[in-house]
Amino acid sequence: MRRSALLFLLVALLAGCSSGSGNVAGGSGSDPTKFCAAIKKLESAKGSSDMTAAGAAFTSAAADLQAYAPTEIKAATGTYATMIDTIGKAAASGTMDKLTLQQELAKGMADNAADIAKVAIWVSKNCPRT
Repeated sequence: MRRSALLFLLVALLAGCSSGSGNVAGGSGSDPTKFCAAIKKLESAKGSSDMTAAGAAFTSAAADLQAYAPTEIKAATGTYATMIDTIGKAAASGTMDKLTLQQELAKGMADNAADIAKVAIWVSKNCPRT
Protein backbone atom coordinates (compact mmCIF):
# COMPACT_ATOMS: atom_id res chain seq x y z
CA MET A 1 0.00 0.00 0.00
CA ARG A 2 2.77 2.44 0.90
CA ARG A 3 4.50 1.80 -2.40
CA SER A 4 1.26 2.53 -4.28
CA ALA A 5 0.84 5.81 -2.44
CA LEU A 6 4.42 6.79 -3.21
CA LEU A 7 4.05 5.91 -6.86
CA PHE A 8 0.90 8.03 -6.93
CA LEU A 9 2.89 10.97 -5.54
CA LEU A 10 5.57 10.51 -8.20
CA VAL A 11 2.96 10.38 -10.95
CA ALA A 12 1.24 13.46 -9.53
CA LEU A 13 4.51 15.35 -9.36
CA LEU A 14 5.76 14.35 -12.78
CA ALA A 15 2.37 14.90 -14.40
CA GLY A 16 1.73 18.11 -12.53
CA CYS A 17 2.23 20.32 -15.53
CA SER A 18 -0.64 18.58 -17.25
CA SER A 19 -3.06 19.16 -14.39
CA GLY A 20 -4.04 22.03 -12.20
CA SER A 21 -5.75 25.33 -12.66
CA GLY A 22 -3.34 26.89 -15.08
CA ASN A 23 -2.52 29.63 -12.57
CA VAL A 24 1.17 30.01 -11.95
CA ALA A 25 1.79 31.52 -8.53
CA GLY A 26 4.95 32.01 -6.56
CA GLY A 27 6.78 34.05 -4.02
CA SER A 28 9.28 36.84 -4.42
CA GLY A 29 12.60 35.78 -5.90
CA SER A 30 11.10 32.71 -7.53
CA ASP A 31 10.15 31.97 -11.13
CA PRO A 32 7.19 29.60 -11.08
CA THR A 33 7.06 29.38 -14.88
CA LYS A 34 10.64 28.08 -15.01
CA PHE A 35 9.94 25.86 -12.00
CA CYS A 36 7.03 24.25 -13.86
CA ALA A 37 9.26 23.87 -16.93
CA ALA A 38 11.77 21.95 -14.78
CA ILE A 39 8.98 19.61 -13.63
CA LYS A 40 8.02 19.10 -17.28
CA LYS A 41 11.69 18.34 -18.10
CA LEU A 42 11.58 15.57 -15.47
CA GLU A 43 8.34 14.25 -16.94
CA SER A 44 9.94 14.03 -20.37
CA ALA A 45 13.07 12.29 -19.04
CA LYS A 46 11.29 9.66 -16.96
CA GLY A 47 10.38 7.52 -19.96
CA SER A 48 13.75 7.64 -21.66
CA SER A 49 15.51 4.38 -22.34
CA ASP A 50 18.82 6.28 -22.60
CA MET A 51 19.87 6.47 -18.95
CA THR A 52 22.79 8.79 -19.67
CA ALA A 53 20.45 11.33 -21.29
CA ALA A 54 17.81 10.84 -18.60
CA GLY A 55 20.43 11.37 -15.90
CA ALA A 56 21.62 14.57 -17.53
CA ALA A 57 18.03 15.80 -17.77
CA PHE A 58 17.42 14.93 -14.10
CA THR A 59 20.55 16.82 -13.02
CA SER A 60 19.64 19.84 -15.13
CA ALA A 61 16.05 19.82 -13.85
CA ALA A 62 17.27 19.54 -10.24
CA ALA A 63 19.38 22.67 -10.68
CA ASP A 64 16.40 24.51 -12.17
CA LEU A 65 14.11 23.35 -9.37
CA GLN A 66 16.55 24.74 -6.81
CA ALA A 67 17.00 28.01 -8.67
CA TYR A 68 13.33 28.73 -9.40
CA ALA A 69 11.48 27.22 -6.44
CA PRO A 70 8.53 29.24 -5.18
CA THR A 71 9.19 30.64 -1.72
CA GLU A 72 6.44 28.64 -0.02
CA ILE A 73 7.97 25.31 -1.08
CA LYS A 74 11.66 26.24 -1.27
CA ALA A 75 12.76 23.95 1.60
CA ALA A 76 10.72 20.99 0.35
CA THR A 77 12.00 21.58 -3.18
CA GLY A 78 15.56 21.49 -1.86
CA THR A 79 15.01 17.99 -0.52
CA TYR A 80 13.38 16.84 -3.77
CA ALA A 81 16.00 18.46 -6.00
CA THR A 82 18.87 16.93 -4.01
CA MET A 83 17.31 13.48 -4.45
CA ILE A 84 16.77 14.04 -8.19
CA ASP A 85 20.32 15.37 -8.62
CA THR A 86 21.87 12.37 -6.84
CA ILE A 87 19.87 9.91 -8.92
CA GLY A 88 20.57 11.91 -12.09
CA LYS A 89 24.32 11.86 -11.54
CA ALA A 90 24.29 8.09 -11.01
CA ALA A 91 22.18 7.55 -14.14
CA ALA A 92 24.36 9.89 -16.23
CA SER A 93 27.47 7.99 -15.16
CA GLY A 94 26.11 4.84 -16.77
CA THR A 95 25.78 2.89 -13.51
CA MET A 96 21.98 2.53 -13.72
CA ASP A 97 19.49 0.78 -15.91
CA LYS A 98 15.86 1.88 -16.19
CA LEU A 99 14.63 -0.51 -13.50
CA THR A 100 17.29 0.69 -11.05
CA LEU A 101 16.36 4.29 -11.81
CA GLN A 102 12.72 3.55 -11.02
CA GLN A 103 13.69 1.74 -7.82
CA GLU A 104 15.89 4.63 -6.69
CA LEU A 105 13.09 7.10 -7.37
CA ALA A 106 10.67 4.99 -5.32
CA LYS A 107 13.17 4.70 -2.47
CA GLY A 108 13.92 8.42 -2.55
CA MET A 109 10.21 9.19 -2.46
CA ALA A 110 9.68 6.88 0.50
CA ASP A 111 12.54 8.51 2.37
CA ASN A 112 11.31 12.05 1.61
CA ALA A 113 7.55 11.60 1.28
CA ALA A 114 6.47 14.66 3.27
CA ASP A 115 8.58 17.13 1.27
CA ILE A 116 7.77 15.50 -2.06
CA ALA A 117 4.06 15.66 -1.22
CA LYS A 118 4.35 19.43 -0.58
CA VAL A 119 5.99 19.93 -3.96
CA ALA A 120 3.47 17.66 -5.73
CA ILE A 121 0.53 19.51 -4.24
CA TRP A 122 1.96 22.89 -5.24
CA VAL A 123 2.64 21.66 -8.78
CA SER A 124 -0.86 20.20 -9.16
CA LYS A 125 -2.40 23.51 -8.12
CA ASN A 126 -0.10 25.95 -9.90
CA CYS A 127 1.55 24.55 -13.01
CA PRO A 128 -0.41 25.18 -16.20
CA ARG A 129 -1.98 22.48 -18.27
CA THR A 130 -0.18 21.58 -21.44
